[in-house]
Amino acid sequence: RNRARTYFYWAWDAVGIGQTLQRSRWADPGERKVAVIHWATDLRIEDPRAVAFGANQKNVAWFVYVDGKPVADWHNSSGTPPNPYTGPVVELAAGFHLLEYIVVQQHDEPIPQIFWRDRGSKEASPVPTELQHSVRLPTTVLVERQNGEAGGFTFARAEQRLRAYGQDQFLDALLGAPKVSGKVLEAAQWASKSPDGREVFVPIPALPPIRVPFGEETLLFPSRHVWLPPTTFEVDVRIQEAQAVLSSGQPFEAKVNLDRLDHISSEIASRLRLHWLLRDAKGSTLRSGEVVCKADRKGAETALSIAIEATARSLELRVMLDGHEVARRRTLRILRPADSLVGLRAVGRSLFVDRERALLVCNPLAALRPLPPTGRKGTPHLVILDDFWATVSGPEADVRPETVLGEQLPYAVSRLAVPRGRAAGAAGDLRKFGLLPALAERRADATLFALGWEDLQVGASARDLCRHLLFLVQAAHAHGTRPYLMALPSLPDAAPATTREAALLVKGLGFQLGVPVVDAFSAERRGTFDSGLFSQYFTAAQGAVTLSTPNNAGRQRLCELVRQVLRP
Repeated sequence: RNRARTYFYWAWDAVGIGQTLQRSRWADPGERKVAVIHWATDLRIEDPRAVAFGANQKNVAWFVYVDGKPVADWHNSSGTPPNPYTGPVVELAAGFHLLEYIVVQQHDEPIPQIFWRDRGSKEASPVPTELQHSVRLPTTVLVERQNGEAGGFTFARAEQRLRAYGQDQFLDALLGAPKVSGKVLEAAQWASKSPDGREVFVPIPALPPIRVPFGEETLLFPSRHVWLPPTTFEVDVRIQEAQAVLSSGQPFEAKVNLDRLDHISSEIASRLRLHWLLRDAKGSTLRSGEVVCKADRKGAETALSIAIEATARSLELRVMLDGHEVARRRTLRILRPADSLVGLRAVGRSLFVDRERALLVCNPLAALRPLPPTGRKGTPHLVILDDFWATVSGPEADVRPETVLGEQLPYAVSRLAVPRGRAAGAAGDLRKFGLLPALAERRADATLFALGWEDLQVGASARDLCRHLLFLVQAAHAHGTRPYLMALPSLPDAAPATTREAALLVKGLGFQLGVPVVDAFSAERRGTFDSGLFSQYFTAAQGAVTLSTPNNAGRQRLCELVRQVLRP
């Protein structure tokens, strides 16, 4: 499709070009539609001759090919009405030549009639029907778009074709052609009479029997290859089980699946290669490589492991077959903490920026440098990123931490809550990254990351959680915000051992980065919370948690801990 325009393809192995449409009762295409009509015939030339081909229309797109080479078209032809418009003269040896005629017909347009004329003659005539013989070979015409219009054609006879990507949606790659094992008939030479004195009879495979009168000269029959009907496959690349956030020096590991390959032959599947390229900010290739694709069965996965250079800004994945790119190219944009995070959002198990898949890579773990004074006047701004503290409201659970802390601290406090539930459209451990663009817009002086429960609920490990927090802290610091961390207390539906490991790792992360930590986990162990465990501050009924957020007492206790860490 070219926007709202549809291309139809019709092909005939013609005995008489110009008569096929009348027999098939063809009507011109409807409005906003285009028909690409293709005739193919074997043109019999009894004596060598030089001719020019053409047609009798100049306002309808048409093309003439002889033996696969363009010899005339509607743009590059000359003539004076009512005479046909013809191209340059071509030399035709005696024998059979593949004559192909293409018309790109739009609504209410006539179909031009094909003509030819001899060299030196001004009179053109229709190509004689008696000199045309059916090729009986399936032929595929590939339409190449040029300047928004159908401008070029390629003829393919292949066992299988995979739709190619990377240049133009109308440009297909000719792939998987079987190796030529022989030629049906290449050339023949006889004297003026056969040994028995009778006229020579030459049976031609794929052609009707033809009696050719000739003298003492060579009669050439061009090569005819036996091909199977072509089939088009469209391949899609799916990246499975890939991490969205990497530590510095951690390789990118993923499993790649080639979709829609359930009908491809094993011979072609064995030639598929997954080619990858790491590029820097200028688009120069830093490193590349390829692995053999596993495509022997539907759903087969190819394991991939790539070390990410410090200067890499994108990773391209291409599926290649015999040097042709045969699948939609996948590009992963590599983002560092200091890069712009505008448009970052989570979808499913992936992160995206401007419809491109994003891969977040942390800086090396080291103490953060002190931030210079912002120079901004007025009350400093504190933003809380929250995925458990006050994400929903209910009976006796309506206290807003930003309101309480705004009264107790010398900050203007606001809070960004991570979307809850499946309606958010993303995995629970990735939803928090969708808050980074809004955080950057706030231009806060300080940020408190009260995050982690969503990660633990979906089964993320404590180390995965800390890697995510590392990127968040480094990104906030790189954009001029002083970060604070929170070591989570006990929470419903979180294993005590996992909560303890996460709290220890978060405190260790804060120590190495030089970032203050609100240690709710240790405060719980010291008996700061009256009920013992923080998880008991959640509303429960019949042994089940009915509100996925602490009640007002629990919210107030956390506010007190935060006030102790953030007070001047």
